[in-house]
Amino acid sequence: MEKPKNPKIGIVGLGMVGEQMRRYYEEKRGYRRLVNLFCYDVDGRKLYHDNIACADVIFVCVPTPSLRDGSCDTNVVERVISKYADKKPSPVFVIRSTVVPGTCERFAQKYNVLILFNPEFLTEANAWEDFMYPDRQIVGAASGAECHTKSIFFLLPHSERGGDIAMTSTEAEFVKYCSNEFGARKVCFANQTAVRAALYSAVLGAPMDEHKILNAIGLDRRIGQSWMTLDYNHFRGYGGYCFIKDMNAQIEEDLRVLSQIKDATLYVLARAAIQAIKADRDFNRELLRSQKLSEEDVSCHDTDLLERAAKIVSVLFP
Repeated sequence: MEKPKNPKIGIVGLGMVGEQMRRYYEEKRGYRRLVNLFCYDVDGRKLYHDNIACADVIFVCVPTPSLRDGSCDTNVVERVISKYADKKPSPVFVIRSTVVPGTCERFAQKYNVLILFNPEFLTEANAWEDFMYPDRQIVGAASGAECHTKSIFFLLPHSERGGDIAMTSTEAEFVKYCSNEFGARKVCFANQTAVRAALYSAVLGAPMDEHKILNAIGLDRRIGQSWMTLDYNHFRGYGGYCFIKDMNAQIEEDLRVLSQIKDATLYVLARAAIQAIKADRDFNRELLRSQKLSEEDVSCHDTDLLERAAKIVSVLFP
């Protein structure tokens, strides 16, 4: 049986993602706090300490930071699920935190609960617009939760461009990681192009305008201008809260899964694919080092990056 069309909503984690959801339900859907909208955040300064147990549908928007080996830490997500798993009637959990493929399926089986995955694709600069007008709206269901997919779409802004895309939770988790991975690799491509242009300029003695070159490449609609900016947040290379964390987590998970494959042909191809991704990460690390930066220096939110970048004097690109 599906949940009612206007279920009571719970939001755990009122950061960039959770805040857009709270605003949406209050401003666009007519929800009211402590009546049919319940919000909780561990940060006492945000004053969100509602009783999430009152909710029919719980959106989980908590952080998934990196562990020491770079892998994805899903402990906070799991704690939220375990806390409300025994609630009667059982709520539907919608995970919006970035988690590696297979996570929702694993938790659904472990706690015998209904879980769906709804990846977010928000930018810090335009979080509200990105939330309200998504390029695509994806809902992935873990086993047993497929019948709730339609009702979850009803609770979210519709994508006029890409439409509503239903899939499994594992497929949706993979889409999220690969989307961020593509963005990071496109940043690498832009910077690799700039470095190679500098190489030709030095050897041939003919100056080349790297910005003009990248602009000309990006004007091809099949390629596009997104992530083709060289000096984002006043340094070169990819950074920010998501790209480095998610690239590292996906590579670690890829290697873990690779170690379990027995098909020799698939093993060779998959290993080559992972090595290609690692090569871009290695390039990005070298690019950051050339500016006296580390992944840790640039692994933060955009506002923090701007403050740090203001203190950095570029060495390679003055």
